[in-house]
Amino acid sequence: MTTILELLDIRAAYGQIEVLHGIDVSVEPGKVLAVLGPNGAGKTTLVRVISGLLRPTHGRVIIAGTDVTGVSGDALARAGLCVIQEGRGIFPRLTVEEHLRLAMPRRRGGSELLARAYEHFPRLAERKRQVAGTMSGGEQQMLALSRALMWNPPLLIIDELSMGLAPKVVQTLYETVQTLAAAGTTARRGRADRLSGGHRARPGRAVSRRRHFIREE
Repeated sequence: MTTILELLDIRAAYGQIEVLHGIDVSVEPGKVLAVLGPNGAGKTTLVRVISGLLRPTHGRVIIAGTDVTGVSGDALARAGLCVIQEGRGIFPRLTVEEHLRLAMPRRRGGSELLARAYEHFPRLAERKRQVAGTMSGGEQQMLALSRALMWNPPLLIIDELSMGLAPKVVQTLYETVQTLAAAGTTARRGRADRLSGGHRARPGRAVSRRRHFIREE
């Protein structure tokens, strides 16, 4: 089986400061990989490398068997890579439904796609006419994740899925990621949890059978 994502000896830097020191990762289709490490270890930098926003100084990024090292982020997005960046990226003055309609592919079946998103997140259905800037952090993260559902991407990268959210909301989000993976979407999640663990690390362990640890150098 061809791996959906493979990182080979990835190194990355900001100026003269190297942040990633030789990362090797492979992920099979339909699997969830959690990347753990302390703040400043390079998890967000790894997301930027995979998504084409930062070119690695060494190594290769391979997606579905194709070497995409150095390929631009917009080209990767058109090829099916979906990235939910830290901060969620919502438009505060747009409603929930406006967000989802903007994210829809240009093809028929919009009603079915909306119904699918609302089925995963009933709370969004209750707030579909509410502007996103007035929603809670958990609801905004649900909205960010539901936009990915519009495309059913083969590879989904999520940076800081659970940061600052209530445990019940976090569990709902993890369950949705697991459902997406079971349906064929491969998810890679960056986490800010400390290597020592703690209560916030436990839901991710239940969803992700594979974990990759990045340590500060």
